[in-house]
This record gives sequence, structure tokens and C-alpha cells, in this order.
Amino acid sequence: ERDERPGALDLLAPTYESRWMQELLSWRQALNAESRKELEKALELQRSLVFDLWKAGVVLLPGSAAPNSWRMPGPALVDELDQLVLAGIEPAEVLRLATAGAAEVLGHGKLYGKIAKGLRADLVVLGSDPTVSLSALRDPEMVIVRGRVLERPDLQARLEVLRKLQTDVRAVASAPLFVPAPDVPDGDLLISGRAETWALNQRQSAEHFTVLRQLDGSLLYATRIRYPG
Repeated sequence: ERDERPGALDLLAPTYESRWMQELLSWRQALNAESRKELEKALELQRSLVFDLWKAGVVLLPGSAAPNSWRMPGPALVDELDQLVLAGIEPAEVLRLATAGAAEVLGHGKLYGKIAKGLRADLVVLGSDPTVSLSALRDPEMVIVRGRVLERPDLQARLEVLRKLQTDVRAVASAPLFVPAPDVPDGDLLISGRAETWALNQRQSAEHFTVLRQLDGSLLYATRIRYPG
């Protein structure tokens, strides 16, 4: 169960918000006690299969699937790691898969993924031991990106900048979009009007069109289109 509009959506572009809320509506209409039970059984089976693959030596590459609906960039990766632990893989091994293991699979093991001289300084500093509980990953004390230290106030400030940016984007998207009439030659005006194109609950364009009969008797259609941004 989620709020009608979770505040985390403020950090996403409006297009994602529309898609996420539409999927939430679909789940609310389809999900009941019986379907939830079936989904939980399917998830348990998936965990079992993943564990068997890992035991057999298959290389696992953790990912977040963000920004698919309700896969928030950042927390979604920790959600994935939690599922690997629930599947039976030890937290320390899950952390290795998500760091050094991921770097090796992607062919960048000599650039990042470990704490070692010569490797890029990308680090997450935690307040407790993640090999005991991965929940520590959800509330980092600081983040170091390519050697640049970002403490809690810095991280919060960046989130606020992003939130304001998306608020501004929403304001622009909802503001009236004026489109002047297209330039046309002399003739008899038959029809003139305005139209907007929408997709995923977002305006894609606005236009002003004109149809007239020219002096030689032919029909002319003219339009001027504006796209937000």
C-alpha cells in the first residue's frame, strides 16, 4: 500500500511520474489477497532459482531496473541486494557481487570496484556493518565520488536542487503554451484553430493551424508547432 502520490516522485521527471502512477492504479485494481499470494509464490521461486544459479557458479550481476515503475534510482539497487540475501546468499558476498564483481563483469575491474591504490575513489561510508545488515546502505554517512567527499548536508542539498528542478519542469509543462498563427497567403479562410498532442499525461506539443482556399482555388493547410522546452 502506498500513498496516492509518494513524495519521492518529486525527484522524477513528470513523464516517469505519469507512468508510475498509471501502473500503481493498475496494481490497485488487480491486486487482491489471492493474486498477492500467487505473486509471493512466484517471487519465492525466483529467489530459489537465483540461489541455485549462484551455487552452480553462474556469475550474477546485481541491478536496480530503475527507472522502471516503482524502482526508484538508488534505493531500488538496495531492494535488489535484499532479495539476493533473502535468496540465501550471505550479505558479504552480495556486497562483493555489487562492487568488485560488477566491475569485473563490466570489464572495469582495474578502474573501480575495490579499495586499492590506483583505483577510482568511489566509496560509500556507512554508520554500521553492511555485512550484518544491508539496511546500512539506505542511510549513508557520506559518499565519495571520484575522490570528492559529499557529506549528509551535501547529499541533501543535491536532492533539494533536483526537487526544485523537477518542480520547475512541471511548472513549464503545465503553463499555457502560446502558438501564433502561421503565415499564409491571401485567400478565403475556411478554418483555423489550436490543438495539443498529449502522451502519458504530458503535453508533447501545441499547434496553431489554418486551412484556406487560395486565389487559384487550391486548398492550403498551414501549421505552426511548438514543443515544450
